[in-house]
Amino acid sequence: MIDSHAVPLALMLERALVNAVITHTYTKQQIDVATYRQMLQLQWRRHWPALDLNHARHFTPTIASGELQDLLLATVKQALKHYVRDNRVQTAAIVLVGGDGSGFKLEDLVGRLLEVAIGRGPLRAANAFYQGVHGSPVSFRRIALLNGVKFDIEAPVRNGIRMITLPSSTSRLPPYFPDWSRMNTEDLLGQTILVVDYTVSQMFANPELMISYDELFRCEQVCSDFPDFDVRQFCDALSLVSDRPIAHVAEWTHVDPDAVFIPRWAHMGGVTHYPFAPRPQGSVTATKSNVRDAVALYETRKSLSTGPDQKFEVPIQRWIRSKSDQSITDKFIDLRIALESLYLKDFVGEYSQEMRFRLSMFGAWHLGTDFHERRRIRKRIRDAYDRASGAVHKGAVEYSPENLELLSDGQDFCRQGILKLLSEGEPDDWGDLILGAGYDEVLT
Repeated sequence: MIDSHAVPLALMLERALVNAVITHTYTKQQIDVATYRQMLQLQWRRHWPALDLNHARHFTPTIASGELQDLLLATVKQALKHYVRDNRVQTAAIVLVGGDGSGFKLEDLVGRLLEVAIGRGPLRAANAFYQGVHGSPVSFRRIALLNGVKFDIEAPVRNGIRMITLPSSTSRLPPYFPDWSRMNTEDLLGQTILVVDYTVSQMFANPELMISYDELFRCEQVCSDFPDFDVRQFCDALSLVSDRPIAHVAEWTHVDPDAVFIPRWAHMGGVTHYPFAPRPQGSVTATKSNVRDAVALYETRKSLSTGPDQKFEVPIQRWIRSKSDQSITDKFIDLRIALESLYLKDFVGEYSQEMRFRLSMFGAWHLGTDFHERRRIRKRIRDAYDRASGAVHKGAVEYSPENLELLSDGQDFCRQGILKLLSEGEPDDWGDLILGAGYDEVLT
């Protein structure tokens, strides 16, 4: 829908394009508007690191006619008369991609309008500007780079949340990645990103209002099912259903690069790296079924009245670490912590042999269905606990086929226990369960 105020501004921008001068910041080389338009459109469509001297970011459009420049500036100032202080305007860029707390100059906003007019057309630039003036919400994305999972096709999680496997060619990477982060373009090839759609309440605001920027520029997720979607907990759920460690290693905000309300030098920001995230050994090719199961598990964990972080945070995180790329000694130690936090939360401070006995008994009765299976589970959990105790006290576990198999069994029992407790609940009295009460009889 075209705003009625946009047409006069679009006509001025049309005239400005005729008088535009495009100059390279460093070399002072000048190029014509058509060439600059091609550069903009290419680099708004795909990832193109700004290290290239021919990147559009290194060129600045200006208006040769001072009279037309002044007219555009006056028009923008009049439209933003309720927002301008000291010839500056504050925009949602401050909460989306970072920025100067004092806002940015109106001259910079005119330059941004000129840039978008060149790349997308004068009417589109003018209309986007007035929609912001009149308080229309703005769309943006929060993107997480995942490690340990790939998809053959785009996998929707919910409306407004999706997982995308990146192409294997640098020429086909989407324009989602910050140039100033520690990301190597080649390292992104074939990786998976999780994209969450958001809206921010308005583009422009008075920087002198006595209110915090987070309240002034209210951000909301598009997905109403998960209004506070937690990427890490979803990765936990995906790890459990696929039986592989999956982690997000970086997150950042991405705004469409042709948005008129952001400084021309940045359309993404707020990059957070997670250098200590578990590093999987390879990647699992997940399916839509895995995603559906992960969503169901995520919903279950979020709905727990006792608080998921209190009950399942440690066992899940330690189980994931036991599956990640580290020494077999550390894997056993993490597995021991996961099992203890899962089954022995009420027995902190017990002697090691007592904890070993309780852990193997509780795990066997929880996971086994008959005497022979429970006896096997009890022995394997007990042996895994012994290896982990050796790792703690002796500092090493031998890397052998036998220990690898024992580790795998222990990890499987831990995962099964987490999933069962999440789906069915935790018994109020493990002793009653062992004495012969039915599982349903001893649930909390």
